[in-house]
Formats: sequence, structure tokens, C-alpha cells
Amino acid sequence: MNHQAPLMNQAPLASFGRRLSTRLAWVVSAAVVTLFALTLTLLAHHGRAAAEARLQRDAAQALARAVTVMEALPLSERLQAAQPWGFAPLIVAPAAPPLQARFQPLPPSWQEVFAEFLALEELTFWEIDSDTGPRPGITVVLADGTPLSAMLPSAPHQPPPGLPWRIVAALALAGLGTWLIALWALRRVTAPLERLIHALETFTPESPAAVLPEHGPYEVMLTARTLNALQERLERLLAARTALLAGIAHDLRTPLARIRLRLESLPEDETRAGIERDLSEMQRLIELSLDYARSLTPRLEYQDVDLVAFTADLLDLYHEGGAEIEADLPASALTAHLDPTALGRILANLLDNALRYGTQAKLRLRPLAGGCCEFIVEDDGPGIPPEAREAVLEPFVRLEPSRNPDTGGSGLGLSIAANLARALHGRLSLEAAQPHGLRAVLRLPLRPDATCSGGTVPL
Repeated sequence: MNHQAPLMNQAPLASFGRRLSTRLAWVVSAAVVTLFALTLTLLAHHGRAAAEARLQRDAAQALARAVTVMEALPLSERLQAAQPWGFAPLIVAPAAPPLQARFQPLPPSWQEVFAEFLALEELTFWEIDSDTGPRPGITVVLADGTPLSAMLPSAPHQPPPGLPWRIVAALALAGLGTWLIALWALRRVTAPLERLIHALETFTPESPAAVLPEHGPYEVMLTARTLNALQERLERLLAARTALLAGIAHDLRTPLARIRLRLESLPEDETRAGIERDLSEMQRLIELSLDYARSLTPRLEYQDVDLVAFTADLLDLYHEGGAEIEADLPASALTAHLDPTALGRILANLLDNALRYGTQAKLRLRPLAGGCCEFIVEDDGPGIPPEAREAVLEPFVRLEPSRNPDTGGSGLGLSIAANLARALHGRLSLEAAQPHGLRAVLRLPLRPDATCSGGTVPL
């Protein structure tokens, strides 16, 4: 039986990044940011292409207008008419291409727009070097055979300054907003699942969990309904097992009593003495089995108990019997709301176990943070190997193989103590004492709303 700390009790910050809602929120926000970035990229590409096509069409129209104007003017007036603002976005001049021009074929994108206004065979495309890189130009042969050259726009569209940073800021805000909204929505969706997990973690055979709420998403509702049915069947099975064990142990008392009566007619000899020892051992095992059956479903009567005074009274009984137990109790009262009979049985089993295997025992009581307390029972015996400490809390598990009750016990004392500890909403764990021996640690809540079944473990 593995008594690990409940997952729902883990540190919130440690488990936040591993929650299903957090991970799904990251996935949703990453998907939205990716789609947003792709959309902006496609829009930017489409806008650039549209601006380039529009500027090329404007340039072709301006060149056709310049050809019409120049052909209508005398040669002497053409230079004066070629003003920079007259044929925007072109810079025209009634002259041949510059000497440094590199002649190239007319690009397909320019061919499409120029073909609407001019004869392509009259066009010559060229490039020259400028401070900003290659600058395209074109020369047209007018009707009188004179050339007309024009500088074409090389940068159809330049993004305004700071636009990339604004895009990055927009992407960051979109991602953060999407993540927060998705996290809020997903937490509402997964809240029923978390309640389901919490209810399952509180379920033990000795203290069944409450009926799980059957609402929320369809899958969670079906899971809760199935687990409620499973829990009901498990409770019936455990009740039947407990009733069977208690019934067998109870019914064995009658034949044992008849055997004892018949022994009275036998003479006093070794045979009779041996039978009486066996009957006493059988009677002891029957009583222990009944105690174990009762510990599975104990009837607890809660009341306020001063743990310091209660423990001192229990130790006085052991001291009167000659047992040496060192006590370390708080100076002031420590009140808890629990069943004193169950607590006394737990401590008695732990002290008996310590005195059986060690030469001396120690009992320490101390309050803990969070409304809990801790009993520690130590002995100086051989101890229990780490791999067997969980197993010895199960019924009829003994580390001593001889099955002799005087040396190995019955194998029920620690399991009864563990059952009663869980019934009190606490926990019993076994550790190694220093320099050798066993330390039994019993953690119990001082009030019903406290939880002391384990510490927090980062997820």
C-alpha cells in the first residue's frame, strides 16, 4: 500500500504549469498567434504586391501621357515640358539612356502594364546603379525617331518606420489575451475534473468518499457516474468481507468454549496443558481478528480530548506495569477533536510493538502547523528494512518467519493502528530511528477541517 501525498495538495505554483487547463491554454494561444502571424504575413505580401501593381500601372499611364505630350510638342520645347512633377511617378527626359545603363529584357510584370498603353517593340528596358541600389529605367522611341527616357520607381512600397515593432507588440498582446481567455475558459471546463480527482483522493476503504457530483462536461459526468457505481460496489464488498471475518471469528468462540469444558474432565498432564496453550493462542487470534474487523469500519465517537493529559495517563499505566518509556510532551494543553478509544488503541499498539522489539521506548508529542499534531514512538530494536515498511502495515504480515507469537507477534497490531489512523483522517508511517531501531510517526488533525495525511509534493 503506497501512501503518497495527494496530488491536489501540491504547491499551486509548482503544479500550475502542469495543469491540463494551463497546457491547453498555451496550445490555443500559440495556435492563435501563429494564425495571426501567418495572416499578417499574407496580408503584407498581398498589400505589397497590390501596391507594386498599382505603382507600375501609374508609371505606365504616366509614360503613355509623356509620349503623347512630347510627340505633340516641337523638339525645342520638349526639354522644358519634362518637369519632375509633370509625369509622376516618373522622371522623364527627351534623351537617350545614360552611358552607364545596362540594357536588359523587359520584366514580365512591366510587360503586362506597358502593353495596355504602348507598343512593346518601341520600349527599351535598362538599369543604372544608384545610392539605394539598381534603379530601373525605360526608353521610348517617339514617332519622329527621337528617344524619350524615364526613370521608373524602384521601391513601390516601403513600410512606415516602426511597423515591425508594432506588429510584434500586436502579436504579443493577441497571444497574452488569448492565453488569459483560454485559461479562464478551460479552468471552468476542467473544474469538475479537479473536483472528481479530489473526491477520489479522499476515498479510502475505512473512510469512503462522498458521492461524486455528476455534472460538468459529458465525459466527466459519465466518469463520475461510473466511479459512484464502482465506489458503491466496493463498499458493499468491503462490508461483506468485514462481516465475514467478524462472523467467522465470533462463531469460533462457541466450539472453543465447548472444548474448554471438555478439557475439565481430562487429568492434569502435559497433553492437557498443551491443548490449553493451543486454545489460548486460538482465542487470542480470534480476538485480534475481531479487533481488525472492527478497525476496518470503526464506530467513532468524537469529543474534545486534551492530548497531553490523555498521553500522560496512558504512560502511567505502562509505568505501573514496569515498562520504561521516555516521554516528551508539551508543557501546555493540546486539545483535539477525535475518538479517544481509537487513539488509545493506536498508541498502545505502537508502544507494545516498541517494547517487544527494543529494550526501551520513547514517546514524543508535538503540534504541527496547519492544525495537526504528531505522535512519534521510537525504539532501539533492529528496525524494519525500508522495502518492508509499507508491507508490515498490511494484516498478517510478519518479518519474523517462525510464526511464534512471543517473538514475532500476530501481524495485526500495526495494520489495526494504520486502519484506525486513517479512520481518524490521519496517517501512520514508519521510519528509521537513529542510530538504529524503528520510528513510528502518527499524524492526526486537531480539528475536522485539517488534513494531515501527507505533505505537499511539487508536481
